[in-house]
Amino acid sequence: DGSVVVGFAADGAAGNAARAFRWTEAGGMVSLGIFSGGTFSAAGGVNGDGSVVVGNGTIDAGGTIRHAFRWTQAGGMVDIGALAGGNQAFANSVNNDGSVVVGGSNATGTGSNSHAFRWTQAGGMVDLGTLAGGTFSSATDVNNDGSVVVGSSNATGTGTGSNTRAFHWTQAGGMVNLGVLNGGNSSGATGVNDDGSVVVGFAADGAAGGASRAFRWTQAGGMVNLGVLNGGNSSGASDVNGDGSVVVGAANNGAAGNATRAFRWTQATGLQTVEDWLRANGVNVPVDITSDATGVSADGNVVVGTLNGGNDAFIARVGGAFNVGGGGSGLVTLADVQNSLAATASSGSTALSVSSTVIGGAHSHPLARRVANDKKAFWVAGDWGRDDHGSRSGDLGLAEVGGG
Repeated sequence: DGSVVVGFAADGAAGNAARAFRWTEAGGMVSLGIFSGGTFSAAGGVNGDGSVVVGNGTIDAGGTIRHAFRWTQAGGMVDIGALAGGNQAFANSVNNDGSVVVGGSNATGTGSNSHAFRWTQAGGMVDLGTLAGGTFSSATDVNNDGSVVVGSSNATGTGTGSNTRAFHWTQAGGMVNLGVLNGGNSSGATGVNDDGSVVVGFAADGAAGGASRAFRWTQAGGMVNLGVLNGGNSSGASDVNGDGSVVVGAANNGAAGNATRAFRWTQATGLQTVEDWLRANGVNVPVDITSDATGVSADGNVVVGTLNGGNDAFIARVGGAFNVGGGGSGLVTLADVQNSLAATASSGSTALSVSSTVIGGAHSHPLARRVANDKKAFWVAGDWGRDDHGSRSGDLGLAEVGGG
C-alpha cells in the first residue's frame, strides 16, 4: 500500500558503506545490517504487507562473495545462499506473502554468468535455466502467489552481451521469450502484476534506431511500446501496479532537453512525468525534480523513486490509503520525513534544557552582549507551534523573558 519502502543507502556510521534499509513513516529509515563478516548489503524487494525484505550482501571481509538474503523482524537477515557451486547471488523480488524469492545466481558450470532462480523454504533455491541456447539469465520480479516469474535471458542468436530477451516463466510452460519491439536487438522484463498477466520492462525499438522504449506486455496484445516523454529519446519501465493499469519508470523528457524524469503511465494519460501527474491532481510542483520511478503501490496511487542526482529517495502520492507526510497528496523525500521525525523527537529535550535556555537564550545569547556601565538589557523571545500529527493534538511552545 506504499507504507513500506526498501532499498540501499550509504551509512555514515559505517564509513558510507551501503546498507539495506527498510523505511516506514513512523520509524524512518532503519538499517537491516549485514551478514556476519560481510561489508555491505542492499535490499531488492519487499512483500505485500512490508514484513519480508529480500536482497543481497557480502559474507566475507573482502566483499568478493555475495549471497541472497531474506529478512524478517523476528529472524533478521537470513542467508538463503546461492545456486550449487555459486558464489554470487542477488535476490530481486519476493511474492505477496513472502514465501517465494526470485533473483539471479551463478552456479557450477556457469562461471560468472548468473541463472534466474526461484526460492521457497521447502524447495530451496531452484535454477530456472535460460532461454534456448542461452548462457545467462536473471529473475527480476514475481507475481502475488509466486507462480509467475519474469526477467531477462540471452538465447540462441542473441550473443552474450546486452542482447537479452524478456522472459515469462511458469511451472507449466517454463521460460517463454517475450520478444522485441519492431526487430530491435534486446529486451528485459522488470515487473509483473498481481496475477501475472501483465509484464513491463524495456526494449530496444528497431523502428527508433534501437533506442530504448518502455513496454507493457499481455498475452493477447503482445509487447506494446509505451512511447516517450514529449519527443524524448528513450524510456524504460520499472514496475506495474496490481491490476496492470499503471506503469512507472524513467524517460528522457524532450521538453526539458532530454533530462531524465520519473514517469507514470495509464491508458488514459499515456506517459507523463510524476510531477505532471501531481499537478493534474491539484498539487503545486514548481519545477521538475525527479529522476526515476522504481516502484508503484497496488492501487497505483503511490509512486517511489529518486530525485535528480540520485541522492534522495521520494514518495509521491495522489489519494490512496497511505498518508504521506501526515496528509493530502504530494511529494516528500525520505530525508525530509526523517529530519521531521528527528526534530519531533528532540523537542521535549530542548524544552527541558532549562540551564541552556537561561544562559544562552531561546534564540540567541543575550547575556553574551555586554552593555555600558549603569545601562540595562531586557529581552523577550519565544516559539509557538501546533502538533497535530496522528493522534496528537495541541499547542507546544518555548518562551523566555529576561533582563541584565
